[in-house]
Amino acid sequence: MALQIGSLLLVLGATVYLIIAGTANRAIALTLVFLASVSLSFLLIETLDYKLVLAAIAAGVVGTGLGLAFIRRYGGVTAVNTVITGWLGAGIGLFAGSRFYISDAVMIGVDLTFVVLAFLMQKVAERYDRRVPEQAAPNGKFNAATGKKAKRTSRGFSVSFMYAVLVVIAVSFMLTHVDHSSADKIGQTSSADAVYNADEGIQTATVEVNGAGFNPRNINFQSDAMIKLVFHVSSLASDDMMFVSEQLNLEAPLHKGDNIFMLKKALPGVYGFTVQGTNVKGTFTVKAASK
Repeated sequence: MALQIGSLLLVLGATVYLIIAGTANRAIALTLVFLASVSLSFLLIETLDYKLVLAAIAAGVVGTGLGLAFIRRYGGVTAVNTVITGWLGAGIGLFAGSRFYISDAVMIGVDLTFVVLAFLMQKVAERYDRRVPEQAAPNGKFNAATGKKAKRTSRGFSVSFMYAVLVVIAVSFMLTHVDHSSADKIGQTSSADAVYNADEGIQTATVEVNGAGFNPRNINFQSDAMIKLVFHVSSLASDDMMFVSEQLNLEAPLHKGDNIFMLKKALPGVYGFTVQGTNVKGTFTVKAASK
């Protein structure tokens, strides 16, 4: 949990620093908020155990806040466009994050990628600032002589509205197609063999359980030894998880931490299991003992 929180704070802190530093021009501001929103949303959905609605709300709030931070420097139109870009980044980050199985390596990879890209953006912005000083932000007030500034602002908000509609449609499409269990996640183990303890005559396997499903999705056992199956439930998982296996005629609650099931020598075959009320599925395969 400490790594997840630290990863979020690292990305958020670096973004706030770059905003306060004031080196970004409009294009860099949009890019920075987009990149930060993608990274934060990716980390959020994994930190919150793949709770999509909660992660989406948090990501939307963060994207909005980062975008509005530019309103004083660049004016309302640019700030609104930056907010909308933050929403787009949030949608992409949530969708991408849902395709990965949570792990320390994934978290660290996201952090490193963001830090490197943010550093490069800062260098580009500094070079741009030395060559072409940014014009003062338009305040959107009516110019009595020509009226062009107010018209330009009004037209800018109209374009922003159309941009927002397109982004909402795109993000809605991505989020409605997020499926937590239809296929192996990146970083998720498809199959693994149980470990046999010759002294005890028991073969043991541990399955990680969280909002993304089971890892590994399948465990291989031999039919000539007792089975010890350990389901380790994430501390961030829901409290009312119920293990169900129709083939074994078994139904039992899953508590946070280790949940141990002992099975006598099982007949060869494939036994499925799931968490009640979800579509996450796993199996364990019992193979005939070699003679």
